[in-house]
Amino acid sequence: MHRKTQNYSPVLCTEHLPNWYQLADSPMIMIAQLKTLSINQGYCFIKKKGFYHKIYIEDILYMKADGDYAIIYTSNGQFYNSNSLNALELLFESNSFCRIHRSYLINIKKIISINIKESRITIGVHSIPISRTIKGDFLKKLILID
Repeated sequence: MHRKTQNYSPVLCTEHLPNWYQLADSPMIMIAQLKTLSINQGYCFIKKKGFYHKIYIEDILYMKADGDYAIIYTSNGQFYNSNSLNALELLFESNSFCRIHRSYLINIKKIISINIKESRITIGVHSIPISRTIKGDFLKKLILID
């Protein structure tokens, strides 16, 4: 006796999404939008050694380009990521991240000090260069009191 097989299409439950959120036609765009939604909620999951670790955006210190990859530095360690720094910049643009060098994307909230003369910022124990071409625009984003 043969059973009749039915074709089911996958369904994405959207009741937990905000009213303003609209789903895209393409599954890849939809995945990118859902990733952005979780970023806006204050966390993301980053893969390390076969496990996805929940990382709160506020714990990210900065990100550094490493060829076609990026290293994400957090208060709990570092994570190597297969995304480019450009892709991560787009993903985190709605948060307090700023590109200060072609190789660095920083969390502005984590800045400890700025050495304007040497064009460097300090985040935690890390000293990070500020690009000469970006320096002026970057400093305009901050409230500097002499």
